Amino acid sequence: MDSEAARYSVEVWDWDDYWAAFEALPEAQQVRVSELMANHLPFRPNQMRPPLLKQLHGTHSHLKQFECGSHRLIYEVLEDEAKVRVVFLGLHPPWEKRAKVGG
Repeated sequence: MDSEAARYSVEVWDWDDYWAAFEALPEAQQVRVSELMANHLPFRPNQMRPPLLKQLHGTHSHLKQFECGSHRLIYEVLEDEAKVRVVFLGLHPPWEKRAKVGG
């Protein structure tokens, strides 16, 4: 990865929610989430790696989901801005709040 330049910046929608959820993860899952954010999202966020990394469908088709045990990290890719925005980390997203994401 050292020779490959990051193509996307990675930002977090709500740092307070993110850190609370991150700190609640078991250590092994913290490592997996950190590796995804450092080694995959800045370089190839649109490359899906089923079954752990998948494109969501329907109303949430603009979002991608990384499954990490019983937790999910959900993000969107903003191509126009070359940005990846992490919008959720936790057991299951409160979908009623998702309407504001990407809109």
